[in-house]
Amino acid sequence: MARAITISVQLIDATLQGRRCLRLSRSTCNLGIVPRDMMKDTLANPKLNEQMLDKYSFYMLLSDSSSNSYGVYIGKARSFSTRVLDHLREKPNWHTALVFNSSVPGFLTDTEINYLEHLGIKLAKELYPELTENLNVPAKPAISPEKEDEMDDFFEESGCLQVSTDAQFSNIRLTRKQFNRTMKFL
Repeated sequence: MARAITISVQLIDATLQGRRCLRLSRSTCNLGIVPRDMMKDTLANPKLNEQMLDKYSFYMLLSDSSSNSYGVYIGKARSFSTRVLDHLREKPNWHTALVFNSSVPGFLTDTEINYLEHLGIKLAKELYPELTENLNVPAKPAISPEKEDEMDDFFEESGCLQVSTDAQFSNIRLTRKQFNRTMKFL
């Protein structure tokens, strides 16, 4: 029998359209959701920046389907708070950042985020290449079988988190079975 999973949601701005932090029970996976127009304010707030952004992260930048651009850009960063400054300058069409990281310091390192980025882009390119802004799938990094299993679990767990894009809930699911449902909301 499957065990229940609890997803805790912190509405930082007391609204579903604002910044949110999501945590999954029995997991180290955290998700920070930051609308573009609130990014600079989040970066300027030391507590929020540390809690949500200034960590090893795997992330997705979601674009409006009406912006004549692709639907998603997938990346990784040692510190998303540093990397997002480039995206604010160079990628004008994204509206929301989904930033996946771990509640356990040191759980994600360069190897792990490189693997998560590889896995995310590979899956997106296989299923919806026309919605994926990334041009190439990065090479799979050298990773031990044990760590690969652990990161596959982390990747699956990240897909269980419910997020809000625009005014409605949509499932951001990064598994092969559920990616189709995710992309239709972009």
